[in-house]
Amino acid sequence: MNKKSVSAFVNLRVFVLLALFIGTIVAALAAATVSGRTGHATANPVGFRIGPAMPRSTAIKSSSKAPAGSAQWYWQRPLPQGNPLYAVSLPDGVNGIAVGEDATILRTTDGGAHWTIQTSGYEGAGVQLFGVSFTDASHGAAVGSNFFFSGGGNAVVLRTTDGGNTWDTKYSDPTSGVMLFGVSFSDANTGTVVGLDFNAGAALILRTTDGGATWANQNVPPALYQGISFTDANNGTIVGLGGIIVRTTDGGNNWTQQNSGTTNDLFSVSFTDANNGTAVGTDYTTATVLRTTDGGATWVSQYAGTDLGFQAVSFTDANTGTAVGSYGAVVRTTDGGSTWVEQTSVTPNLLQGVSFSDANNGTAVSLTAEIVRTTDGGKTWAFQTSPGPNTDNFRAASFTDAYIGHVVGLGGTILKTTDAGQTWVNQPSGVTSDLWAVSFTDLNHGHASGDSAIIGTTDGGDSWEIQHTHGFTSYRGISFSDPSNGTAVGQGPEALDGALIMRTTDGGNSWVPQASGLTAATFLFGVSFTDINTGTAVGENGAIIRTTNGGSSWITQISGTTADLNGVSFTDANYGVAVGGSLDTGEGVILRTTDGGNSWVTKTPPGAFILTAVSFADANNGIAVGFGDIVLRTTDGGSSWQQEHSGVAEGLWGVSVPDPNNATAVGTFGAIVKSGTGTPTPTPTPRPTPTPRARPSPPHR
Repeated sequence: MNKKSVSAFVNLRVFVLLALFIGTIVAALAAATVSGRTGHATANPVGFRIGPAMPRSTAIKSSSKAPAGSAQWYWQRPLPQGNPLYAVSLPDGVNGIAVGEDATILRTTDGGAHWTIQTSGYEGAGVQLFGVSFTDASHGAAVGSNFFFSGGGNAVVLRTTDGGNTWDTKYSDPTSGVMLFGVSFSDANTGTVVGLDFNAGAALILRTTDGGATWANQNVPPALYQGISFTDANNGTIVGLGGIIVRTTDGGNNWTQQNSGTTNDLFSVSFTDANNGTAVGTDYTTATVLRTTDGGATWVSQYAGTDLGFQAVSFTDANTGTAVGSYGAVVRTTDGGSTWVEQTSVTPNLLQGVSFSDANNGTAVSLTAEIVRTTDGGKTWAFQTSPGPNTDNFRAASFTDAYIGHVVGLGGTILKTTDAGQTWVNQPSGVTSDLWAVSFTDLNHGHASGDSAIIGTTDGGDSWEIQHTHGFTSYRGISFSDPSNGTAVGQGPEALDGALIMRTTDGGNSWVPQASGLTAATFLFGVSFTDINTGTAVGENGAIIRTTNGGSSWITQISGTTADLNGVSFTDANYGVAVGGSLDTGEGVILRTTDGGNSWVTKTPPGAFILTAVSFADANNGIAVGFGDIVLRTTDGGSSWQQEHSGVAEGLWGVSVPDPNNATAVGTFGAIVKSGTGTPTPTPTPRPTPTPRARPSPPHR
């Protein structure tokens, strides 16, 4: 495997450790969100993670309760869902459970031919499920907590006795700073959970012998533990960062630190009996594989390949095992690790979990929601999710009616639907640079803009033509009032003053720069025109500018905020809404005007995170989207907003609302979700309403 971005992973390790032990949460948030202005602003889908993955959108989640909005959002792409998956457990060749962000639980009963979304009860609460363990087809447990940079909390252990059809909360600790990362059950009743109590500055190890009805704390040397493996009720091993390995032979009453022989970070461990086990990780230049045949009394380094790192490992007997990790890496051994053979996993993305039920049947899951399956010991792997591979990242959407729409994204990607999103067809854009905005005025005429290019179509996207290019330029927003007249905004060398505005009156055949009236260098992110003359653009530091003469002159308006404004939508010359948020606090902002921007009034609901886009169907009905998994909807022109759960943990970047009943939102890792009452969608995975359940208090610490 190619060792890409090694320095980035090294810095990531240092960064996380500093955040863990010094508590630089605010700095982490700022660094994560600022990166969105200079790069793709997405989690690295091919690299590596320490503990939970660190996508920037989840860095500002802190809600402990799911929103109570009535509208339902359905996944259209990827399918069955698009949230990152962290772990998978296969108790046999046909049954399996995968878990991930937004408390996602997927279940299969047919070897992965179909995966069904199950209700965990924590959707929309910011909980990420990091570990899962099944001992048979019926009994299993999943663990997780809120994302670290939100302060942790909502640490939960979920338990099922019916194969994952229903889940009960067996442990719950809402305390900020408490996180759970891994779980291992040796039988239906006996299990151990590993995590971190940041408040105590200590590891958190919980043990149950009654299926989770009660839990006892156990003492271990302080460390950030990641992986755990028990082979029976007594013998278990835990691994973590810095090469730490601890071992118990009495069910955790006593834990003994072992000499791993390395300071490399270890993420996963798999034992097949009391003696034979393998741990995997990385030193951020080359993957690490450690092997023991004597219960950990000695550990031997085995791997001499070129993969950057391994995230998970699964052995089915003392000799046969598979490890997965960076850039879709898969390696296989049939001789206890004496030799490791590289396999082709079919995905270039980070594989975060793997489980084999026997020597031949195994499943791996990825950061970009992919599920891949082998039935021949890894000689061949096949996608069980669609699309495969999932390499898309969408930034904007434009629908001309409930059925016909386009989405654009990074790498010049353009997709079109003519059936309300049931199917999506790729359209060659002619560019490989990132596309950030799209605007269609009718079924045929549309334009998209992004880094260094503006492109246009007159046949509904069947063909796209490059209309304007310029290096070191980003056209972040675009708006056409009719097929001929349009404006693109952003930043770059073509700017006549502080901000870049480009104007066309001939359908994009020619583009002319306009003076923005801004003296300070300002990145404009969004623009909205309601007719040939009247338009508003928004951008950095609360910038709002307005034109009533087609851009011949622009007037600066007072927004009342210094937060970046990322999107704007006007329904007529007077009524408009702008959205954005603060990089310093992570808080969102919504501004509303009813007088063409002469005055802007804050209408931000409590708890709103940074917002990235807004779209109105008419004067009353609109939707705003942004970081986290919350969507805001208004039916009174933006005077009030109601929260809805989008189901997209990694956040949304664009939204289009063609009518009051239908909306499509797009985002990271190829996310496309739809809310609609009058149009069909792909057969949604049933989400049964969970019944209230008692949540036992955590044991006294």
